[in-house]
Amino acid sequence: MILLPYRLIVTVLSFLYLILPIPLSASIRDVLGLPEIDTFIYFISVIYCLMVFGILFGVSKNVIISESKSTFVRKLSFFLVMIAIVLVNLLFIKQIFNQDTYFYFDKTLAHVKYNEISNQFSLRNIYNVGLILLIFNISMCNFKGYQFLFFIFPVLFEMIFSQHNYLTHLLVFLFLWAWNSNLNKKYALFLSVFIVTLLLSVRLYLYSSIQEDFLKTFSAFLGEFTISWQSIPSALSFHGSNYIFSADEIWYSDALTHSINLNIGLAGNPVSEVIFYSGNFAFLSLIFLSIWMIVLSKLAIRSSFIAMAHFVLIFYLRDVMRTGFFLGFSILIKSILIFLIAMTLIFYVSKLKFNNTFEELKI
Repeated sequence: MILLPYRLIVTVLSFLYLILPIPLSASIRDVLGLPEIDTFIYFISVIYCLMVFGILFGVSKNVIISESKSTFVRKLSFFLVMIAIVLVNLLFIKQIFNQDTYFYFDKTLAHVKYNEISNQFSLRNIYNVGLILLIFNISMCNFKGYQFLFFIFPVLFEMIFSQHNYLTHLLVFLFLWAWNSNLNKKYALFLSVFIVTLLLSVRLYLYSSIQEDFLKTFSAFLGEFTISWQSIPSALSFHGSNYIFSADEIWYSDALTHSINLNIGLAGNPVSEVIFYSGNFAFLSLIFLSIWMIVLSKLAIRSSFIAMAHFVLIFYLRDVMRTGFFLGFSILIKSILIFLIAMTLIFYVSKLKFNNTFEELKI
């Protein structure tokens, strides 16, 4: 049995992206050179964040996945994940050796170069397919040592460009592995917090500057969360919520970034996304979408497909908190369909295999 502490993960991420930055908003805006937020807009931003955080606390405490008892399914999942491990790592090894430099001092240049290479060679799409196979293998066979190999070269590749998407996935994998092992759960949680804090400290040292004020330094230290929170007041003061429908290709957060002339870019979050698209109906939309997250997590108790889809979602929850609810729903729907089709095919193949074996024995 695989135990996924879904409420714990959702609550922690919601707190980091929606609640923790609230008292640090003025400090980070001063560091970024942004004007003060209007009191009313700040108040509404806080209300929305507290509301979403409070509702999301109602998601299922645990998502439980039962391992497969079928030897055929377990062997098949092992075969598929080994193919994924080999192919994904070979692909990223090739890209690592093709690089002219292995460290970028200019983070903006590194980000542009990383996206250029990823799009050219479809690295993220291939990685995502491999991750689906890895999660399928874990769901069928539980956590195993060989599964760790999947992340090695994708993580090393991203380190060149100071990215940490795959590293985040590795940390999620290690945390869930520790959670499902004989290790004390409090120790597993403490170790995870320590590692994340260490990584944030390295990021502060390399790409931020120590400010004259402690709160400003602390805000810069938590830039992953404090900067993205600024998309909420930006969305509330931005009156072009229909702009997205008149543009061919634009992410809503880019529009918000341009609206406040922030040169370093501005990540989003579930609250700012809903405000951008819903405008004056954001309050009701946030309640509706937050409750849907709860409903889907409750359905995971009754359906193995939905449970496995939430397993996928857990790996991408950081992206959801930096983007919005629609990404989360998209991941869940796609994952449910993938696992539903895959398990249906496996069922018929295994049934055919069983019938053939039965006929042979009968003869």
